[in-house]
Amino acid sequence: MYCNNFNGGYCEKINTHVPRNWCEDRCKFGKNLLVAKKKKAKAKHRKPTVIQMAAHFAKAMSKWMGAGVPVVSKEIYIKRRVACSECHDGSTCPVCGCQLWAKAALETEKCPKNKWEIKE
Repeated sequence: MYCNNFNGGYCEKINTHVPRNWCEDRCKFGKNLLVAKKKKAKAKHRKPTVIQMAAHFAKAMSKWMGAGVPVVSKEIYIKRRVACSECHDGSTCPVCGCQLWAKAALETEKCPKNKWEIKE
C-alpha cells in the first residue's frame, strides 16, 4: 500500500520527487533519511580522481619494488581476475582505479574489497 502523500511522482509530505515505492517508507522517517541515503549511494559509486589514482599507483609501485618485484603464479592471477569480475565491468578497479591486469599480477597488492582472500 502506498502513502496518501504520493502525487504523480512527488511526495507532498517530504516535499521531494521520489519513485512510487519510496514514498511510504520515506514519509515515515522524514526527508533527512532520504537525503542521507542519496548521499551514501553517491559516495559508494564515486570513482577515484586522477590524483588519487596516481597516489595509489606510486604507493603500489614503491611497495612492490621494495619487496623485490614479486609476481603471482598464473593460477593465482586467474583466480584474482575471476574475483574481480564480480564487481567491475571494465579493465579498471572501481574502488582504487588501478589497471586490473597489472594489479592482479603483483604479489604485494590486495583487493580493496578483500575479494582476493583466496587460499593459495
